[in-house]
Amino acid sequence: MELEINIIDAFTEVAFKGNSAAVIITNDWLADELIFGILNATEKWTMSIHNWS
Repeated sequence: MELEINIIDAFTEVAFKGNSAAVIITNDWLADELIFGILNATEKWTMSIHNWS
């Protein structure tokens, strides 16, 4: 599965400053195994999951 990951910088007007967040926009809900695999591949992330459908 190929995912497009968008990195945003919150609380700043300067790139790569402030609080960074990775945003993945999909049409379908991701499997739990995939979500936790993405999290385990990072050193320190906080995750917020939203379903706007």
